[in-house]
Amino acid sequence: MAQTEERVSSGGIGRYLLVYLCILILVQALKSGILIQIAPPTLGSIGVIVVMYRKRNQVRRTESGVESGEDLVKWRPLK
Repeated sequence: MAQTEERVSSGGIGRYLLVYLCILILVQALKSGILIQIAPPTLGSIGVIVVMYRKRNQVRRTESGVESGEDLVKWRPLK
């Protein structure tokens, strides 16, 4: 019984140490400016994805052509 209690308690302590280590690494990354360098490109990429998602219905294509202006250009297959 004593061995299982030690494993459980050491597992709990190990978990806390792992969380502490992750927080310590995060704080060091904030101090060194790595996260500040990563944030703008990430936010820009997310912004582009959001704009593309919102505009997706404006340039939607159908099987016969583009929905708006379909009759402007009629393509015929080559013989």
